[in-house]
Amino acid sequence: MILGHDSIKKLFSYAAKRGTLAHAYLFYGPEGIGKKTFALELAKNLNKTKGFDADFKFIDENSMDKTYSISIDEMRELKRFLSFRPYANPYKIVVIDNAHLMQGAAQNSILKLLEEPSEHSLIILITHDPNNLFSVVRSRCQHIGFKPISSDIIRNTLMSRGMTTEDLDFIISTANGRLGYALRLAENGDIPLAKREIENLKKIHKAPLSIRFDYAKKLILEDRLDTALYYWIGYLRGAIGENRGILRRALKLNELISHSSYNKRLAVENFLIHV
Repeated sequence: MILGHDSIKKLFSYAAKRGTLAHAYLFYGPEGIGKKTFALELAKNLNKTKGFDADFKFIDENSMDKTYSISIDEMRELKRFLSFRPYANPYKIVVIDNAHLMQGAAQNSILKLLEEPSEHSLIILITHDPNNLFSVVRSRCQHIGFKPISSDIIRNTLMSRGMTTEDLDFIISTANGRLGYALRLAENGDIPLAKREIENLKKIHKAPLSIRFDYAKKLILEDRLDTALYYWIGYLRGAIGENRGILRRALKLNELISHSSYNKRLAVENFLIHV
């Protein structure tokens, strides 16, 4: 069951009943806000299935090569998949998660599918960084923005998990309306890790440059940058005011390191210099 996002639920319910669904949607919003969960549930609801079958295809970064390009074989298969009528359902559905990671060749291939949609196809692109998609790709999709849900919904969801009040308050304060983020912390036992990385960010604020450079090196060598950045952004989204500029820099860092060709250590050093 999808919690929150009631206006989006109503939009799709209305469109499905009237037969006015678009052929392509762009789901955008912060990480952990519920975009992928909504897309997967929508696919099952539209095709009235309990699971996923021959009329559904899911693509994420694990389906792409090291340059985040969809292979020729994969694209050929995707075109073939969408060219056929559904086997046993109303729609052939493709969901592409983290679509912003696709490089130019992959985006051009997707564009061809968006420009020549088959009658029963539905493509959903998911991203927290829509500006990294070609404008022409974005223009071929109907945009659906996901906003934070009520903290009460998150609190009620987590209260049954036997968490301490301290941990529950910590999750609520850093989740900022992102249920997926909150569940990740609660279910994966990541609360101590999140607290540590956030505390490190607070300490580095007053540290000399040598300490900042050592910390950047450690993040890269221990392969912790992506995780640390995930929790930094979560914390900074809630700590508004004087941290707004740091949040913008953290989001820019997140964008830069999503490109495989970018020097991650240089990027994080530059970020930590200006924290």
